[in-house]
Amino acid sequence: MGSQISLLLPQEQESVHFLKHSGAGMGSQIFSFITSRAIVVAFSEALRRGDG
Repeated sequence: MGSQISLLLPQEQESVHFLKHSGAGMGSQIFSFITSRAIVVAFSEALRRGDG
């Protein structure tokens, strides 16, 4: 998980860190996971477009 977090922008890291420690429960963890996955997917899409 650590390496995946390091891919995120600093403000994204702060949001994920806040969600993990806010005590809001499983919903926030799922939300932060989906958000980080979406960022990774968008990032790889942008890379692919740049290469193409």
